[in-house]
Amino acid sequence: MPDMTGWADEQVVAFCETHSAADFEDDLEQVALEVKPSIKEQITFKLSGEDVQVITAIAHKQGIGHTTLMRMWIKQKLESIAS
Repeated sequence: MPDMTGWADEQVVAFCETHSAADFEDDLEQVALEVKPSIKEQITFKLSGEDVQVITAIAHKQGIGHTTLMRMWIKQKLESIAS
């Protein structure tokens, strides 16, 4: 499999459209996969547009979604007050 570091998105797409993972079967390695349980309940709350923009920007810098970031923050807070 070629090193795609520095490739433009279009180059990656073109490569993936013309190749199959089967072409590189000898180079593939087995990995462990952790399956996390799904979220069991959904809650809804309102935030100001400005707060959502700030949270979204922070999440983007961390490479995650804003709802994932908020779940992480809530979990961290719950763990800190439970201990």
